[in-house]
Amino acid sequence: MIKKILLTLFLIMFLSLPMAAQVFVDIVGNDATFLWDPAPGTVTYEIYRSDYPVTSPQDSATHEFLGEVAVTTYTVTFLNEGQFAVGVRTKKIDFDGIAWFSAITWCHIEGVPSPFVLRKFELPEAIENLRLQ
Repeated sequence: MIKKILLTLFLIMFLSLPMAAQVFVDIVGNDATFLWDPAPGTVTYEIYRSDYPVTSPQDSATHEFLGEVAVTTYTVTFLNEGQFAVGVRTKKIDFDGIAWFSAITWCHIEGVPSPFVLRKFELPEAIENLRLQ
């Protein structure tokens, strides 16, 4: 009986927690700059872009590698329309020169303080040279 009561209380508390809503951010222009908290130790950061929804989130070969930086900010250029996610993983080289990687943290997953997906949509351009035939 006590187990049932505790389970019920736990479910009530869990269900009353606010859930992170998916936020779609429209890109104005072509660039979006991201930043993140630094990882402990001496690491670099690899940045990836993927179409949304992301498939195979931890298979880095299936995503577009954008670059590697030692700072905690990166500007991504979006030239095509679509919905995109950006991911970052840490890279650390051991004493033997072997690279070790963390999991990729994607911008849209639960656990990110404010999950988001980027959208780029270009407005139609006006016609030019309107004339009579």
